[in-house]
Amino acid sequence: MNILYIAYSCNPFAGSEDKIGWCVPYESSKTNRVYVITKEEQREPVEKYLQSHTLENIEFYFVDIPNFYKKIFRGFMYSGRLNVWNRRAFPLAKKICVDKKIDIIHQITPIEFRAIGDYGKIEKAKFVCGPLGGGESLPKGLKDYAKGHEMIEIVRAGINRWYRFKLRVTGKLNRCDYIMFANKETQEFLTGRQG
Repeated sequence: MNILYIAYSCNPFAGSEDKIGWCVPYESSKTNRVYVITKEEQREPVEKYLQSHTLENIEFYFVDIPNFYKKIFRGFMYSGRLNVWNRRAFPLAKKICVDKKIDIIHQITPIEFRAIGDYGKIEKAKFVCGPLGGGESLPKGLKDYAKGHEMIEIVRAGINRWYRFKLRVTGKLNRCDYIMFANKETQEFLTGRQG
């Protein structure tokens, strides 16, 4: 099978989301032909790893965005950067899908639901998304931990509701052939269904 991974975060030497973006394609390449699109900042660690490890069935592509966006989309506005990156990665993903006859596109990172790309619009490939997170709210019992940061939580909740609305209007979730959720809260937030 030919699989294209969209892995904004993909670093063999890091942990957390970077490690997910690296390990899933790496393991998948043991039984599939794998292509990975990641951000330009991952070029150095990926190439360093490839200098001392021979990998078969996996190719990496790097996409950058202008520094202007990196400067303005920071902190809780980081989703803006991810969405700009997805728009820049889309034409490359489309080309790879045609050239390499991709069966599945899997957007594995970013994990946050606010940054789902338009990869479901690419014909002849199934689009898998996730694990998605970011739809959680701060539990009432932990509100004390947000002291001094209440406004950030209010803004984040508003941004989450806006992106949920935007996903429904644009139909991005409906173009996903399969969605994995990182947690029950995000699944319920996005689908309105428990379970």
